[in-house]
Amino acid sequence: MKRGTVPVMVACGLIGAAGVANARPFNNGDLFVGRTVKHDARDRFISAGANFQVAPVEAVIQTAVKKAVDEQAKSNPEAAKMVEYLKYVDAKQMKEFADAGKTEEFKKAMEDQMKAHGQTPTAAQKAYLATIDSSKLKTMATLVEVYQNASKPAKTTTFSVEPYARLNLRWLEATAQIAIAGFHNDKGDSFELGNLGLDLHTGDAYGAGSLGFGWTTGVSVYAPTGTADADTIALSNVLATPRYLHSYLSYAPYAVVGVDLMFVKVTARGEYVDLRPMAKAVDDKLFGAAKRMRYANVGAGLLADLGIVGIAAELDGLFELENAPMVKGVWLGTFGLRTYLKVAQIGAAVQIPFVKSAKDASTSVSGANLGEIASFNVLLNAQVTL
Repeated sequence: MKRGTVPVMVACGLIGAAGVANARPFNNGDLFVGRTVKHDARDRFISAGANFQVAPVEAVIQTAVKKAVDEQAKSNPEAAKMVEYLKYVDAKQMKEFADAGKTEEFKKAMEDQMKAHGQTPTAAQKAYLATIDSSKLKTMATLVEVYQNASKPAKTTTFSVEPYARLNLRWLEATAQIAIAGFHNDKGDSFELGNLGLDLHTGDAYGAGSLGFGWTTGVSVYAPTGTADADTIALSNVLATPRYLHSYLSYAPYAVVGVDLMFVKVTARGEYVDLRPMAKAVDDKLFGAAKRMRYANVGAGLLADLGIVGIAAELDGLFELENAPMVKGVWLGTFGLRTYLKVAQIGAAVQIPFVKSAKDASTSVSGANLGEIASFNVLLNAQVTL
């Protein structure tokens, strides 16, 4: 080793350590799915990027079901009065009655099965049931079969792209985002528009060197701008549900606290999510009337900042408050790696559900035809900052 090499190395090390020690708390503090403490505007003024996720799920494409039912109902338009009850009827039994010409048995079984599911036919629907004769019998049985076959979940790879832009001022950070859902299965590829979102929050951080702490509080709002089939991806990554329920207006106030121990950042967060159905979701004959849904999300994040690389581990739990059994008791873990380049950050993570909801997958929940929670999600993020 040449003379003078050791002092130079030591000096560089001390300068590097001083740089880390003097860095503002929570710089490079981004997590993959959870909220974190607001960045200082001097570290990040303007940023833009995109989140991308891929997951295999069993999904029902809502418009495909409606198209199949509408096509079949053309030969018997009055049968459309009954479509909201098709999901409750035993298709195999109805077909057997129709093949045997047992009209009265068919009508009685249909009404009994609806009642067994707590469904009471309206006067108009009862009147239509009374008119079913041998000429309408097979059409009605076929309609039941078509609906239930179309409603069977198919193996689908879902993916989403969520571009965003962010402006960070001293006491306010604003982020605008649009969600785009994609589906790939044996029937081909399709893309659906999700909801437009706006996040506003404030916060501050204190301290320097080896110890800092901070807080953030804000609210996220998603407008019902999406298309019907975007609902299918709503549970793939359950933390993103408000971005994809096309007929719900949602708002989610939240709070975050954190500690920065120079190389390790620890955060804890809480969020209240309220989804309110809009007019277009009030009465869906195939999937039921929409209802308000509410749930809570609590989480924690651990981020090891190693300079040009960050390693993140996150834990999230969801708790049903009203009409949201699909998220009841769900716990998720997210683990990822992120690079910190001069003006760009690139990250990849895997999300795994430790506990899934007991709610049956691919069913109508509060008027939304949801898919299922994926057995895993691959999450990617890329952003540039100024």
